[in-house]
Amino acid sequence: MSRRLLVSVTVGILFGTLLLWVNASTMDASAQSTIVVPRDYPTIQAAIDNATDGDTIRIWDGTYYENIVVNKSVSLIGNSTHGTVIDGSGSGDVVVLAKDGASISGVTIRNSGSGGCGVKVLAGNCSISNCRIVENHYGLALLPTWSSPEVHGEGADYTGMHSSDMDGDGVPEILAGNRSTDRVEIWSYNSGSGRMGVSDTTGAFPRDIHGVAAGDFNEDGRLDVVTALRSYGTYITYKTASGWTTPSRLQSRYGNAVTAADFNGDGHLDIFAQQDGEDWMIYGDGTGSFTLDRNPVGVVNGANLRWSWSSLSAVDLDGDGDLDLAGTWTQSNYWTPRDLFVRGFLNKGTDSSGIVRWGVNES
Repeated sequence: MSRRLLVSVTVGILFGTLLLWVNASTMDASAQSTIVVPRDYPTIQAAIDNATDGDTIRIWDGTYYENIVVNKSVSLIGNSTHGTVIDGSGSGDVVVLAKDGASISGVTIRNSGSGGCGVKVLAGNCSISNCRIVENHYGLALLPTWSSPEVHGEGADYTGMHSSDMDGDGVPEILAGNRSTDRVEIWSYNSGSGRMGVSDTTGAFPRDIHGVAAGDFNEDGRLDVVTALRSYGTYITYKTASGWTTPSRLQSRYGNAVTAADFNGDGHLDIFAQQDGEDWMIYGDGTGSFTLDRNPVGVVNGANLRWSWSSLSAVDLDGDGDLDLAGTWTQSNYWTPRDLFVRGFLNKGTDSSGIVRWGVNES
């Protein structure tokens, strides 16, 4: 390593004139050093293993047959792009950048294994420059990484969950129905602590929150919350400047799942709710008033179907520009489920009164 040589040369030239500067340089050299491969270590991986964050690893020309994992914030610098070669010997990934701030430059990276990558990036703020990445199964792969799971609200009985940007700051919050308190909790990410925490809570619903969705149903610029309650139906609460309104009931059947979207294309949010054998399309007009359409989906001569949604979403399944419905279903009822399957309902457009015509597309 070059730390001792760097310090002694600097002291020899500058001693007696910039003594304080020499001391500062000595401290810098101790904290961030330069390692040379193969002079200091025979392999690049050995150099990485013995480096600390902030170090520079310089690699002389030659072919290095190894698969390296850069798990420290170090800079790998080759002597020349064509002359410094990292060869994976036909096995796995050749280079993996696994630490934020890691960088590599001035090398050729070649000969990954089948299904392997020349460079796989598993961290953020990494840099790859002046490199030849050739003769690999995949050249470059950028993969997301996940933090360790955190436990929040341990001991509470959470059921329905939804995500929306409730406060308009560009960062989505998590909405969770807490059946222990019968309230919807709004969880926000705190960049200071790096953790989630409850930032807001609605008023109490009657009981048994099973589904949660959010949307600006009265178009006042604030997101409201709608819930499906297992024993009480569909309820809505509006966000105001002073807080949340007392939840009010939209319909009284049992509630399993709920979602919100502009299904009929009139520019106003609607609500779809499934209620233990009954399906409700609840059309909004943007003022907080709604028109209810009972059993618009899966109707057989007006009779209830013994189906229950366990989850659902609004999505354009057939690419025609209209929002369709998709979700997982159980036959029979909520308490005795069987034959779980995925089911889709296609939006076939609206009639003259703005009511959606639905078609079934099971899978």
